Amino acid sequence: MLLECVKGLTCALVDLVFPPRCPLCGALAEKSDEPCGDCEPRIARIPGDAFLDLPWRVWLGRARSCFAHEDPVRRALWSFKYEGNIHALRFFVDALARELGGMAGYDVITAVPMQGMRVIRRGVNAAALLARSLAGESDVEFSSCLIGRVRAVRRQVGLSRMQRMENVRGVFAATGRAREIVHDRSVLILDDVMTTGATLNECARALAAAGARSVDALTVARAL
Repeated sequence: MLLECVKGLTCALVDLVFPPRCPLCGALAEKSDEPCGDCEPRIARIPGDAFLDLPWRVWLGRARSCFAHEDPVRRALWSFKYEGNIHALRFFVDALARELGGMAGYDVITAVPMQGMRVIRRGVNAAALLARSLAGESDVEFSSCLIGRVRAVRRQVGLSRMQRMENVRGVFAATGRAREIVHDRSVLILDDVMTTGATLNECARALAAAGARSVDALTVARAL
């Protein structure tokens, strides 16, 4: 009884000093890490797998996303990547874990690699942080050293659909360690947003060349 009272007082003090906030907009909320009443009804969830309409071979077996890339999720992703919104991270990882529960089991989880200068500017690879956190939640091995960039690419923002696909074609290759890690194993690639699916598909091509048995993709959001 005493221990329960102490825990209750501790939680009350934490809520007083750090009141619960909506992970999407940052407004005060009833419960920590849960969307507020304004954000919850505006979240657009996406059921089922995405169909990748690419002009070349599709290497991905499945590609799924939790939400549509629309506000308030879009705004929260920006806050997570550029402002270190840790509440959004928890919300996104929980959503990814729920989605993962409806997919096949995986041996390894990895993330789409960022270009070096972008990591330096942001201080973190958001996709890798999501992948590492999801792996910890699901007890699946995480590896950040499976895919490397062969060359730098233009920013995808502002490019047409075909330009986006051509921009990332052939840009990824499996690392030297990838073959021993993924050979005859199922791999899940994680990213924050899927637009055309070309980036994830190129990563899947690189992993298939390294001997992966199957490669699927999972993202927080998908552009519709």
